[in-house]
Amino acid sequence: MVSDTKAVKGENVAKKEPPNSNPLSRKINKILETRLENDKDTVDALKELSTFFTDNTLRSRRNLRGEIEKRSVGISEEFVTALRDVKKAVDDIHQEVSAMNEVCVDMKSRLQATKSETRHLIHQTTSLQNQSNKLHMQETVAEAFVRCFQLTPDEVAIIKGSSRESPITPEFFTVLDKTQKIRSNTKFLLQTGHQKTALDVMEQMNVCREAGLERLYRWCQGQCRSPDPSPLLTQALAALQERPVLFNLVVEEWVVVRRGWLVRGFLDALTIGGPGGAPRPIELQAHDPLRYVGDMLAWVHQALPSEREAAQSLFAKCSNLDPTEQTRSTVASVSESVCRPLRTRIEQMIVTDQRREGGKKPVMLYKISNLLRFYHNTILQVTDAGLLVATLDELHQLSYKMFISALQSQVSHVSERIEPPGETLAPTPGVARTLSLLTEVVTAATVADDAQHDFKQGQIDAQLDTLSQEQINGVCHSMGVATMYPLITNPPTTPLSQHPSCQPLAIQAFMTKLDGFLAAPDHLMLPHTRLLLSSSFRRSLQQRTAEAVCTVYKQLHDIVHDPTHAYTDPSSLLPRDPETVKTLLS
Repeated sequence: MVSDTKAVKGENVAKKEPPNSNPLSRKINKILETRLENDKDTVDALKELSTFFTDNTLRSRRNLRGEIEKRSVGISEEFVTALRDVKKAVDDIHQEVSAMNEVCVDMKSRLQATKSETRHLIHQTTSLQNQSNKLHMQETVAEAFVRCFQLTPDEVAIIKGSSRESPITPEFFTVLDKTQKIRSNTKFLLQTGHQKTALDVMEQMNVCREAGLERLYRWCQGQCRSPDPSPLLTQALAALQERPVLFNLVVEEWVVVRRGWLVRGFLDALTIGGPGGAPRPIELQAHDPLRYVGDMLAWVHQALPSEREAAQSLFAKCSNLDPTEQTRSTVASVSESVCRPLRTRIEQMIVTDQRREGGKKPVMLYKISNLLRFYHNTILQVTDAGLLVATLDELHQLSYKMFISALQSQVSHVSERIEPPGETLAPTPGVARTLSLLTEVVTAATVADDAQHDFKQGQIDAQLDTLSQEQINGVCHSMGVATMYPLITNPPTTPLSQHPSCQPLAIQAFMTKLDGFLAAPDHLMLPHTRLLLSSSFRRSLQQRTAEAVCTVYKQLHDIVHDPTHAYTDPSSLLPRDPETVKTLLS
């Protein structure tokens, strides 16, 4: 084929025809000018041709056209066969689509019919659904309202009780507090304009609360009568504070019951005694008025703390009152029950002692008076000024008047028989008896703290101060510190060791006498200090003397150890420190 092309080209060149004069020439030139490497279709065609054109001969070249046409026919037949299958598949799809279209049309028509028929039902369903949602919301609101403004049936049963004998439990107070909370919450209903609902709720809660408080009141009365009341009684009484009438009735019941127990216990202590006979009955001491009165008052005084503890526990949670004042008032009311038997027996002892003969009659009355005054002041610290305190005060006044009357009578009787002193000027028997009576009266004054007010305390203190000063001066003079004292209190500017009164030898002599005083402090006491009958006065005098000695020793110790006073080896002069001396004297 290439050689033929060259031959044709040669012929055209030989003829030397003008360019573009022959259409075939133009086509050939165009073909010759075409660059095959840039023509993709031609390159692909040549590649396809190479698959079956393998023998480049003249015959093969002559049959090439037919071969190509033959292959083209074969390809067309294959295409027709494939297209026939595609057509068949498309026809099948068309049939299915047509059937599906018929079904869809049928379904659409049926759907339209159904929609037209169910439109009312759908509308009704939607309306019911909206109504259901609204009702659900209303139910939620109603449940919340019930929780906030209503009691459950179980709570109503708890607060009202299934019967009159139903016990009070901790749950009762929880429900009672809830009723109060609901009553407080009704103000929000009033603010939102629900006046009728708020009033209805308030009325319901008032009914439930009144029933609960009435039941609580009955339960409290029963607990007040019980010897072992429930721990919930304190909380119950606190809840009854909003009803002052019920609260006061419960307190009165408590007082009445405790009065009965207290007076029975007092009478048993008087006549029966303790369990097993110990302690013995107080009535057995009736022959000894002082012990008899003292035992009765001691029993009352010991019984009041238990009553106070019980009352404190009763009012512990009451917030609308002062628990301390209420406790004192309640104890005072409970203690009234022992006033009558106590007054009767003590008055009997006072009158009986008044009729007795003998020198100790006024002394016994004075001791009883002091005893009554002591317990009067002691019991007044536990209770208010009630009937018991008034009774003790009246008995004290009675016994004191009887004492003064008996003392005047006995002194007048003795004064009528006073004899002049003898040659020895010794006291006559009448004077001795009078002084003995006075001594017993003064000694008996120590029974009660306030009994000292019966005497002129200012004179006693003045005399005691004078005696103390004399005792201190005597001790300082005996120990040789009297001449040192002015220099010790006001040291001069010159060294004190050079002063004759404060030389080391004088200080050594003082230390020797101080050791003797520490070994036997009573040795340097003035003789007339031993005539003091009161042990407290003697102790006060000894204490004042010891304090004065300690003060002097500390001042001297500081001066001796001060380098400005030029004492050599101060530790050997005063070996003891002031604290040691204070300990030894104490």
